[in-house]
Amino acid sequence: MKKQIFNLLIIIFIFSFIFIVIKTYISDEYHKSKIDNRKQNLSLNKEFVDTLPILKNNIDDSIKFNNGYLEESNKKTNRNFWDLFKN
Repeated sequence: MKKQIFNLLIIIFIFSFIFIVIKTYISDEYHKSKIDNRKQNLSLNKEFVDTLPILKNNIDDSIKFNNGYLEESNKKTNRNFWDLFKN
């Protein structure tokens, strides 16, 4: 009997929780607050971006790309797996 009552209370708790969550996220008040929050964040971001200083580009020709294929290597490396076991 106690187990059945306990199971019933758990089921009631789970369904009430799901109902409250769905009711909250579907409500118009939630959608309005979400939209207002997004507008406020957009305005703050725009103000922040407008106040950022523009930096002068001073790294021209300071970075040289080296992919390793520009210079041909005369080295021949021995890459035989079985040579590792020879001792």
